[in-house]
Formats: sequence, structure tokens, C-alpha cells
Amino acid sequence: MSDMTINIADKQKFKMLIEEIIKALQRIEDEKLVVKDMSEAIESQFEIKKSVAVKLARTIHKSNFDDIKEENEYFEELYELIARK
Repeated sequence: MSDMTINIADKQKFKMLIEEIIKALQRIEDEKLVVKDMSEAIESQFEIKKSVAVKLARTIHKSNFDDIKEENEYFEELYELIARK
């Protein structure tokens, strides 16, 4: 065990910060459930795979379509080079 010590004020501040992290983590979990529910709704209403709906939303959010396109083209080239017989 370490010889770590902390004064009362710092301990309270530390605990408060940890509690804020816990709240933030809970919000993240909650929002992931919202994304899951929305992607399931898209899948059932529009017959678009959940993974594709989420990828589309993420790409639009990050405005990185060109990066995704380039990565996919690179992946296709590697696949053709390595996996095709």
C-alpha cells in the first residue's frame, strides 16, 4: 500500500470530480441507448441495417465522408491484393 495522503479539502474536491465523471459516463450510456433505439427504428421502418444508419449519422456528424471513402477504397485494394484467389 502506498503512503499517499490527502487533506480534507482536496479529498472533497477529488470526490466531487469523480462524481462528475460518473454522471458524464451515465449520460454517455444513456445516449448510446438513444442511438440504439433510433437505429433500430430506422432498420424496422426503412429496412436499412442499424450499423449502416449509425455509420451514416456518424459520418454526417463528423463531416468526414471523404476520409471514409478513401479508407474504404484502400480497404478494397488491400482485400483484392490479399484475399482474392
